[in-house]
Amino acid sequence: MRLLGVRLLLLSLMLATTWGEQRSDDRQSAYVRHLEIRAENFLHWPTAQQTGYAMGFMDGIYISLPVASSKKQNPLTPLANCIAEMTPSQVSAIIEKHIKNHPDRWHWPLNTMAYSAIRDACPK
Repeated sequence: MRLLGVRLLLLSLMLATTWGEQRSDDRQSAYVRHLEIRAENFLHWPTAQQTGYAMGFMDGIYISLPVASSKKQNPLTPLANCIAEMTPSQVSAIIEKHIKNHPDRWHWPLNTMAYSAIRDACPK
């Protein structure tokens, strides 16, 4: 039951994401403001908590696919395909590396940095 609550929370965070600012390479970026969990916090969590976050992040992408499928081109489909064979530990490592490589963004919300990490790690 607790895992379901975490999944629903992450789903609501994913659905709250706004698809706004167009990047120069035609990929969209998302930025959600006013969240309490900052990217830097992820670096201080134990491995099990980081992996749990990655698992919830992955589930959030999968769960939101049917909701976002009403759009002409669903921006989450390529990410879902990319992470389909990845383990939560692998996704966690990708997120951690991305955060460590971007200390200028440590103040960003964790969900935004996680999205950015996976988007950058997947083929364009």
